[in-house]
Amino acid sequence: MSYEKVKSIAINEKAGTVFITSACSNVSPQEYKRWQCTYLENMLQESGRDAVDAYILEQYQGGMMQDGATEYAQVVKLYSEINLENLKELRQLKKDNRGKKYIITHGQNYFSVITRSRGFLTPAREQAKKFSMVDALIKAKRFSGAQVISS
Repeated sequence: MSYEKVKSIAINEKAGTVFITSACSNVSPQEYKRWQCTYLENMLQESGRDAVDAYILEQYQGGMMQDGATEYAQVVKLYSEINLENLKELRQLKKDNRGKKYIITHGQNYFSVITRSRGFLTPAREQAKKFSMVDALIKAKRFSGAQVISS
C-alpha cells in the first residue's frame, strides 16, 4: 500500500487554497511535486481550518501521509494522543519560543550530536548542540532520562 511522503503543506485561509508538496512512496525515483488539493480546499471553505487540520492529522495518524518537517508530523512524533488540541498546543509552543534555543541534557552531560540511531554526550556545555524548542522535545523523547533546558 502506498502513502504520500510529504515535504510541506501550505494552507492559505484568505485565498482558500491548500498546496501539498509530496511524492508517492511506491514510485521510483521519487519526485516531489507541488499540487493543489481541491478536496481540502472545499473542506476549508465549508468547514473551516480546524476541520482541515483534523483531517490531515487523521491521515498522518493512519499512515497515509508520512515524513516531512510539517507541524502535523511533529505532533505525531511528540504526542502520544493525536488530536486538534495538541496541534494548537504545538503552534503556541512554537510561537512562544520563536528564536530561542535549547539544549538536551542527560545527567551531568550534554548532547553534542544526535543521529537517527544514537546520541553523543559531552561534559562541556558550550559544545552542546542547540535546537528549537520543538526539535529538542522530539529528540529528547528518544532518550530515557533526557531533559530539555534553555541554552
